[in-house]
Amino acid sequence: MLLIQTSKALSVTQERPFRIIQITDPHLLADQKGVFAGLTTQNTFEQVLKKIKETYFPCDLIIATGDIVHNDAAEQTYKRFADAVSKLGIKTIVTPGNHDDAEILKKTLRNGLVTADKHYTAGKWQFFLLDSSVKNAVNGHLKEQELTELEELLKKTPEYHTLIAMHHHPVSVGCRWLDMSGIDNGSRLMDMVEKYPNVKIIMWGHVHQDFVSEKNKVNLVATPSTCIQFKPKQVDFCLDRLPPGFRWLDLYNNGHAETGIVRLDELPTEIDFSTSGY
Repeated sequence: MLLIQTSKALSVTQERPFRIIQITDPHLLADQKGVFAGLTTQNTFEQVLKKIKETYFPCDLIIATGDIVHNDAAEQTYKRFADAVSKLGIKTIVTPGNHDDAEILKKTLRNGLVTADKHYTAGKWQFFLLDSSVKNAVNGHLKEQELTELEELLKKTPEYHTLIAMHHHPVSVGCRWLDMSGIDNGSRLMDMVEKYPNVKIIMWGHVHQDFVSEKNKVNLVATPSTCIQFKPKQVDFCLDRLPPGFRWLDLYNNGHAETGIVRLDELPTEIDFSTSGY
């Protein structure tokens, strides 16, 4: 299956695809007016949600791939995230990132439209969310239990095309400083999925940039943040001068998929490009 990336919305076809939206790395703060790298992350998060509604509705599922909050994880912040996304009226599943408190996130997002469910099925597709977060660490790691659950599911459901989502990247994205904080046992995941041709897409956040690649017929994708962006192909931390955005994917019953990135129309002027880390 070739994952075709395009910047244009699909024309109406006889078979309506199952459309998902990926949002990632909003880095919300407990103070709604709080800033990260000079940016009020609550504002750009809400602007991205507005852009989704204006440009890529209707959609069928939203996947949020972590770093929902920045460095002050609190139940109230996760509730604020859920309240904002719920206004779209779309089922949303969330997995934690390294800036999240996984326990608080999963405890808070248990009911309603926005949940921390690990598995979701729709039509000929299924979605499995892996928790790659490690408490008090920046890098990612996949626990053996997570990998075992995934493999058992893949064995039992060969009839479903599968999309796997997580926060950290399991392969190199060509950015040295970011690759140092990827999933330290990502090769374990990649070796596993190679055995299951029903795995079509692996998707993540963390890298704050558009990334599309392919390995052993599995499509690999990452997505811009709803706040600041990291410049690709850099040795050291470097912010990119691109607006916040989201990814859409149109999934067909035959396993074909199309995807694209949509960004806000303008780069927020308040970003502090002298920021040297996060």
